Amino acid sequence: RFTPQATGTRSLDLTLTSNAASATLTLTGVGMAGALPVVSIANAASVTEGNSATTPMTFAVTLAPVSAGTVTVNYAATGGTATAGSDYTVAGTGTLTFAPGVTTQLITVNVAGDTQVEPDETVGLTLSAPSGATLGTATATGTIVNDDAAPPLLTLASNPIDFGNQVVGTPSAARTVTVRNGGGGNLVLATPFATLGVGDFGYA
Repeated sequence: RFTPQATGTRSLDLTLTSNAASATLTLTGVGMAGALPVVSIANAASVTEGNSATTPMTFAVTLAPVSAGTVTVNYAATGGTATAGSDYTVAGTGTLTFAPGVTTQLITVNVAGDTQVEPDETVGLTLSAPSGATLGTATATGTIVNDDAAPPLLTLASNPIDFGNQVVGTPSAARTVTVRNGGGGNLVLATPFATLGVGDFGYA
């Protein structure tokens, strides 16, 4: 059998011995480079940002099939709606190294918690410049889920209220005051929600 251990022409002189004169058999073959393994990145699971500190978002980078040699690939944050440095930071140096036999590496994005009300945001990572492999899926996305709600906001839908002309000492018909929550969260009104002094106006 011929199992080349490197590329290029391989040869071996094999001496055959017997009870007669020896003879030399020359074996030759050419080692060819096989198909390179493929390195790909997968989308990260969504991460809720939290209100403080950081939460890890993990992108898996895989190599298939397994390589007998060392493989490297560069990575960088290249897109998405989140802002690097304030919404997240990328851990590591920007290069992944797959030692022989290793098939998975992880890239960690540290998501920064805050209390700002904002839409969900995305982080995009891109692989580039592989050595010892070819690129498969080169881009991936992770979503930062907003967990902050706008505070409640009391708004009046019936302001002002005009009772018109009314005979002194006789009560008018009741009027309805409509209030709304123009923000987020729960709006809790006191009962009664306004304090009236002794005088012309009162609750019906």
